[in-house]
Amino acid sequence: MNRSMKLWTLTLAAACLAAGAGGVHAATATLCWVDHVYQNGNGVAVTFRDIGQIVVVGADTLAYDSAPGGYQLLRDDGASIGDPVAAVPMALGDQAHVENSPEDACTIEVIRQDGIIGIS
Repeated sequence: MNRSMKLWTLTLAAACLAAGAGGVHAATATLCWVDHVYQNGNGVAVTFRDIGQIVVVGADTLAYDSAPGGYQLLRDDGASIGDPVAAVPMALGDQAHVENSPEDACTIEVIRQDGIIGIS
């Protein structure tokens, strides 16, 4: 990762951590297509722009796909489970692999810094 990308990553992470319960809008961000980050108890809920699939790895591994109204939880065979959620829930320590295509993907992690939960 080059120096400017590291700085941008740290800047976005700081903004997400500083946002508090109101969330942060990352409209100018390109980091993992993050649109909004909302604090959600001991984790966050994240919305994304223009993405394909999201795989959250934590206590369980959960896959989501973009769907009308939010993000659709998927079974291992790709079938939908329940109704779409408005934002992807992630707990402290969870990582999400966000994919637009096999060649276009990145990973975010839920962290706590100075007592504030956000993403990095």
